[in-house]
Formats: sequence, C-alpha cells, structure tokens
Amino acid sequence: MPQTLYHRFTLSSRDIEELLLERSVAVTRESGRTWCIKRLGQKAAT
Repeated sequence: MPQTLYHRFTLSSRDIEELLLERSVAVTRESGRTWCIKRLGQKAAT
C-alpha cells in the first residue's frame, strides 16, 4: 500500500509573495488580502 507524506509549512504573506515572484507572478499584499477575504472570510485575512 503506497504511503503519502505531507509536510506543513507556515508561510507568511511575504514568503508567498517571494515564491510567486520567482515564478514571474507579481502580486501585492492587497491582492493577497482580497483573495483571502473572498476565499476564507474576513477573519483569515486579518
């Protein structure tokens, strides 16, 4: 039976911004915050 390993990393908004920038995706903190509000709700975005 195959096993799958999962790793959980705590990423800050700056970490995510830098990871996306390495892939030529420019985002602002406000666009990330807006995405969080739409997907996860107001509590997750603060």
